[in-house]
Amino acid sequence: MGDSPSSRSRAGATVLLVDDRRTNLLALHLALVPSGFRFVLATDGLSAIEMCEAGSIDLVVLDVFMPKMDGVEVAERLRSSERTRRLPIVFLTGLPAEVKRRFSAWAARDVAIETKPFDPARLTITMQRLLGGAAPPTNQATAG
Repeated sequence: MGDSPSSRSRAGATVLLVDDRRTNLLALHLALVPSGFRFVLATDGLSAIEMCEAGSIDLVVLDVFMPKMDGVEVAERLRSSERTRRLPIVFLTGLPAEVKRRFSAWAARDVAIETKPFDPARLTITMQRLLGGAAPPTNQATAG
């Protein structure tokens, strides 16, 4: 088995969903079930890091704002570990577009940013792209 998450087929890939609000986490999970991925859930950053270090996660969908350890800190810790440094990450954020510039440094490192409220179809395409299983989606910002 290869270490790279993109070496696995997207069907059956294990996706870690991380959000401190259980209702958001369950809604996210239910919306993404049709994607064909397997899901595991975490409600805090430390649990997410531990699950990723265990080696069974192919991609992380990560809420940005969480207590104790926010999504950016989780991502930084994942990037600092040899075992998890290539793990694709999707940040979920309700931030307006101009504030998302804070995350521009992550753009070229197997990272995507999706805005809340999220579109399940678009998020699925983003996850497939990061796992190497689909062409990149059109990612232009829309007015609104």
